[in-house]
Parts: sequence; structure tokens; C-alpha cells
Amino acid sequence: RRRREREAGGKRERDGMVLLSRLLCSFGLLLLVVVQLSFRSVRLSSSHGAQPTEAALGLADEVPSLGENQTLVRRSERGEGCEPGARLFSQLRLNRPAADGPWRCVRRRQVQAVMLTFGSRSMSDFLLNWVAHVRKLDAGPYLVGALDEPVARLCEEQSVSAATVPESALRALGLADHSAQLSRSSAAYYRYQPGTFLRMGLVKELFIRQVLLAGFDAMVSDVDVAWLRPPWPLVRYSGAGPPVEPEAALIALADVILSVDQVQQYMDSDKHRWHVDSELNTGIVFFRATAPALAVLDEWRLAMADAIATNNPNHDQFWLNQVLNPRKFANLKEDTAARVEFVVAALGAQRNHSDVQLPPQPVEAAGFDAREPSLRAAFRFERLFGATPAGESGIDFKRRPKGGWPGGLRPVLATFPIARVSNGHTFFIQRLHEIVGVPPVCVHTTYQYGDASSYAYGKRERLRDAHLWLVDPPEYYAAGRFLQLTSAPARLLSPSKAELERAELRAEKHCVMTHLKLNALQRQWLQLGFLLAAALRRTLILPPLWCVVDRFWTILDHCLIGAKVEMPQPFVCPLDHSFDLPAMRTAMLEWREHTFLDNPRTPAEVRTSVTRVRVGDDGIGDGASGRAGNEDGNAGGDGGGAQAWVPAGATLGEAARTLRGEAARVLQLDVTDLERLCACIADLPEVHKLSRALPAALSMPYHFCDTTDNPYFVQCKAEGHQGCRKHPVYLMNVSRGTQRPPPVPYRRCGREVGAGEPRCAALELPIGYISEGVQRVASV
Repeated sequence: RRRREREAGGKRERDGMVLLSRLLCSFGLLLLVVVQLSFRSVRLSSSHGAQPTEAALGLADEVPSLGENQTLVRRSERGEGCEPGARLFSQLRLNRPAADGPWRCVRRRQVQAVMLTFGSRSMSDFLLNWVAHVRKLDAGPYLVGALDEPVARLCEEQSVSAATVPESALRALGLADHSAQLSRSSAAYYRYQPGTFLRMGLVKELFIRQVLLAGFDAMVSDVDVAWLRPPWPLVRYSGAGPPVEPEAALIALADVILSVDQVQQYMDSDKHRWHVDSELNTGIVFFRATAPALAVLDEWRLAMADAIATNNPNHDQFWLNQVLNPRKFANLKEDTAARVEFVVAALGAQRNHSDVQLPPQPVEAAGFDAREPSLRAAFRFERLFGATPAGESGIDFKRRPKGGWPGGLRPVLATFPIARVSNGHTFFIQRLHEIVGVPPVCVHTTYQYGDASSYAYGKRERLRDAHLWLVDPPEYYAAGRFLQLTSAPARLLSPSKAELERAELRAEKHCVMTHLKLNALQRQWLQLGFLLAAALRRTLILPPLWCVVDRFWTILDHCLIGAKVEMPQPFVCPLDHSFDLPAMRTAMLEWREHTFLDNPRTPAEVRTSVTRVRVGDDGIGDGASGRAGNEDGNAGGDGGGAQAWVPAGATLGEAARTLRGEAARVLQLDVTDLERLCACIADLPEVHKLSRALPAALSMPYHFCDTTDNPYFVQCKAEGHQGCRKHPVYLMNVSRGTQRPPPVPYRRCGREVGAGEPRCAALELPIGYISEGVQRVASV
């Protein structure tokens, strides 16, 4: 019996050992599979042949950056972002609208890319405008980086998805002082606070880095950008969204894609390397969730930090351009071998790490037709980005080898098409998208003026003109009554051609003179319009303003920004080209933009309630106002409708008394009729104070230097070491001064003057325009 018990116990022990060995064997096989899969993932994800992208995609516990180790939450620990308190970002804190809204279960919805911006208190309404446009796109989740406490509160109140950086994270990264500086300066417009603007760049970089580390591609834009269409077909492949556009087939794999400040469409081509050698603008930039993109971000951060430490006043955009120099590349469109190497690895990495099924095209590198002129090129840097010398935790750019540190990465860079991802010149001045015939994706309000240190008035005015300012309250469009000035000193013949209509304004060979005459005339129209609108207790709707000279800081070529810039001349120009918007605001002037009545937000009861004011002695009246037309005072859509007549030569006071009984919401007065009135306000004392303020409020300094007034321009450039303004022979002819409307007479005018004295002020046009230089003008 005892022997049988010993044999049974031995059998149980042997069976246990067999089971244990089987379990260990299975575990070993599983571990081997995991290692092999991990190795394959590393090999495929290193799309540029140097470093895996697990770090970029949040698959590792720690991600080395330049001089910094960050502990990340594993993807497996993040889950799908549905659990209470789920963490998507290790150093960002989502607000309640984000956590409970677009970012809840974000991974379950297979989101791969996000829209990102940053806001401070001084630009809070621009932030809300940005959010309004992005919500209209319905192009996936967005996130606002709240740079100060007032904006964080605003985002909570307005249900805007936002994130902040916890104070502990800022201290750990050495950014606590920068955050405090941002809070102290939050009431000021950061653009005019150089040190603050650069500190904002550091915090921006932190936000962008966190988004990439979480595995999301990031379309980053400033708050003064208006998005008109989803950008994804220009930047990335996605099985769930619209297909990549043919011109973007190659750049949709690039690590970093930037907007540019260039304005010449003909240079957006292979011959001129798609503007990649020009100034790159950080106002609209796309970062892909790859290790090379992170390496660019790291170098940018260190460059900004060094600039702050040395009190260098240059802004964040300057330092990113510096980081991206020298721009020596392999052109992946022209270099077949480089393209094959890059595309195969990049597509493999995307398919390996995407949660969604990517489309099958292009299957191979051969799927790109390098002969297609419209295919935009992508450029792979020759030098290496990122990495550090062995044993060092930081990086000293002064000691960096010319080609970069060994073990670094070679990012791929590309640029956006300038007619579609528009800057402030291509969109508002040239209207390049209409000339080229393409739908714009967005516009960044650059190349504009009229801002103050406290507020970006010029940017807001341009967005209002284009119906892109979405945050005005309903009463801006619905309340009150209006006086609309209309004018047509020029006419547009095609998107790229226009002509001046008024012969007295033309100075055929001297475009600066033509511009100053036109500007002086329009300035006086607005002065009389503001006075008459005030007398009628109406708000002035401005006419479209025309310019002949583009506004730019350096010498112009035939009054335009460049020799071959595509645009009409003259052209409808923004208010900030010719007027000082802060001065107009200081004078408490109120107006509406010239496109106001075309805005869909303007109620129909305003748009259709229009009476045209005519000035002359031919009207047939039915009472004091000389009314003619429809009984309800509405103007017909065919140009007919109600009219109200004012006698020719009537003073502004007489015209106001004639028109005060008009019930129409809009009185429409063309400048040709306005000029038939008597510019005199002696009988209109209620506007005397406004009249005294208008010459200053409507004045504008100007400074033009144009090739047409400088026949020695070529010689001057050849001897540029002396400077065109100091050269003893080739001194430049410059037009410099201040235009202001002449005061409107408020005594001894109108019916008060005797026979032989002028009753009304006449419109004044300038007769000279070159204020300094040799003044021996021979047109070229």
C-alpha cells in the first residue's frame, strides 16, 4: 500500500512538472513572437532609416529628446480615452468640454489627426472665430492651447475643447517663468511683445510635442487663421476621409509642411523649388507624428530657449527658419532612388502604426509620376536633426558638426500651395485663388496693417470684408439704420486686370501720383460720408476702396510688390492700406464694411429696405424729400426701387433735413451724387465736433519708393554697398508725407456768404508727390 501511494505521488509530481514545462514553453514562444513583432515594428517605423517611431507614436515608456527624458503613459494604459480620468497626454490637462466632448473615446473613433491652435486673452475673440470655422469644417477633433487663465475660463464657458499645462509640468520642464510672463502680458497683443511672443513659442512647442507623442498628426495654426475647407487631402492619407489630392500625393508623406510668405504663383513650381528656400511661416504648419518631426521640434525649442537666455528679440518663426537652414536637400520628386527609399519606408510605417485602413494608393514609389508639373515636391534634408553626442544629456548647437550629430534623423520638408493655403496678400490683395481658379483651404491674416498694441484691428477688418469674421453678435447686422456710400472709380475687367475710370486721376507714367490722387479723393468721400451719416443718425457703410500702389516696406516695381506678381492694377484694397484703423477707433468712428449688405448674416429686412438718394434738379417729388418709386421704400433687385431726391448744391445740413424722414433701413448714396452736394456744415452744428476730429482720424502717413520714379535703380543696386538713400548720384526718389482730408467749412459757407465768395469747399487733389531724392524723374 505504501509503495502504491509513493508511485501515485511521483506520477502527480511528474504530471505537474510536465504542465509547468509546457506553460514555460508557451510563454517563451509568446515572448519570442512579441520580440519579433517589436523588431519588425521598429524596422518599419523608422521611415527615415535611423530611429524608430515608437517614441513618436507613444509606444514607449520614455522618449529621448534633446536633453530631456519624458515618461509617457503606455498606449495600453491609455485605452480608448473613454474611462473617467483617462489620460491621452502626459503633460497636458484637458478641460471638461474636451474630455467630455470631442476627445472622449477618441481612439475608438480612430482619430489620426487634429487641429491645434493657441490663444491668449488679447486675442480671445480671434480664438472664438478660429473655433467657429473649425467647427463648421466638421473635420475631426480640435484642441486649443490656453496660454493664460482668462482664456482657460473662456474655453470652459464657451464649451471650447482646450488644454492647459499643469504648473508641475511647467516647473519640471523649466517653463514656469515663461508661463508667468505670459500671464502678466496676456492683456497685450503678443505680436508687439517680442520677449513674450518667444516665450509663447516655447509653450506652443510643448503642446505640439505632446500631441505628436500621443500619436496624432497636428495641423497647427495661429488664431488669426480662418479655415474654409478641411486640410487633410493636402497633408495625409486616410481610409476614412477624402482621398489625397493629386498635387499632394508626395507631400502627404512629409514630416513637416509649412506655409510661405511668397506671393508669386509662377514660382510655386519645380523650377523654383516650390518656395522651399523662402521665408517659411509658422502660422500654418503641419507636423506628422514621426520621430523626424519631433527632432525638428526639439531643435526649435532649444533655439528659442537660447534666444530667451541671451535676450535675442527675434520671434519663434525666425528661429524655426534658422533651425531649417541650410536648406540642402534631396529632391524626392527628381531623385528616383531617394524617393523609392523614402516612400516605401514611409508608407510601411504609416500602415504598420495606423489604427485605420490606409488606402492602397500609391502602392509603390513608382506610383508617383515625377513628370507631372503639378505634383508638389518634398525635400529630404542632407543634414541630421536631433540626437546627442554619447554621454551628453544636452546639445550645444555651437559645437554641432556641420552635418548633424551621428544617429540623428533626416526630416522631409514640404510647402503648401500658396493659392490654397493663403497668406494675407495672396488672399485679400491679389485674390490669387480666383486668378488660378482653385478653392482656398484657409487664409492667414499676414501682410496687413492697422493693428494696435492692444488689438489686431486690421486683421479683424479684413476678415469682416471677406465674411470670415463669425463672432460679431446678431445686432451688428440687424440693429440700426445705415447710409451706404457706393463708388466706382475703377472697374475690374477680369480676376487679373482692371482699369481706372476717372480720367482726372490718371498720371499715365507715374503710378504713385495716380495712387495719391485716388487716395485723396476717397479720403474726402469718407469724410463727407461720416458727417452726413452722423447728421442722419445712421451708420456709414463704406464703399469699396481702390489702390494703385501696394503697401510694402521696400522698393516697389511699377507700384506692385514684385515684377511678375499676379494681380489687377488698380485693385480693391483693404481699409488698412490707406487708413489708420487705431486712429479711427480712437475718434469713436462707427462704420460697416463695404461687403456688409452681401453678408448672409445681414437680415433680409435690412438688405431689401433700400432707398437710393439722388442729387439733382430733375427729380419728381411728392413732398419735401422729392420721393419717387415704391410706396414701401424698398429698392428692387433690378436696380430700380425707391428714390429720394435732394436739390443739387444743397449743403450737408439741407440734405440731412431732407432725408431724415426716410424710413428705409438703408439710404444708398453714390459718390457722384455726393459730389453734387455743397461741402459746408455751417447749418449743421451737431457735427462740428466730429468734423474737427475727422482730418486727423482719416489721415495716413505714406512712404513710397517705386522703380518708375527711379531710372537709376539698376545702377543704385549695383553700388548697393553705399545704400540707395545715401548715394551721391543715384539717390532714390521717394514719396513721403501724410495725406489728410482738408477741413470741411463750418462757417462762412453755404447761404451765409455773399456774392462772389465760394459757397462750398471743392475736392482737392495733390499736384506733386516726390518729397526727397534727385527729383529728376525719367520714367522707366
